[in-house]
Amino acid sequence: MEKPIKTIIVDDVKPVRLELKAMLKEYPVIDVIGDAGNAEQAFHLVSKYHPDLIILDIKLPGLSGFDILDRLKGDFKIIFISTFEEYKEKAMTYQPVDFILKPINKDKLRKAIARLRNLP
Repeated sequence: MEKPIKTIIVDDVKPVRLELKAMLKEYPVIDVIGDAGNAEQAFHLVSKYHPDLIILDIKLPGLSGFDILDRLKGDFKIIFISTFEEYKEKAMTYQPVDFILKPINKDKLRKAIARLRNLP
């Protein structure tokens, strides 16, 4: 049996976090251990739980998703989610598992999870 992938969702829009949590229930290997609406909450969750995966929005109030990553320490994978395609080039410099444009659909999420599970 696969080891659960401890996952944190960071997005400032609560309905997006709730929808994503619901979609991730299809993947028993993904264990959503918390969600955050801003950088401060994200830092707290990461330091407390040491996730394997962070699903991260880029445009957040205050610090951006990029700012958060620049300040975090840890060995975790990233899946970026964003409404803005123009962030993709910079996002790729962080070597994410995937960059998913919102609205997130099940097919894009399935492909990202498959890619994640095939990584070493």
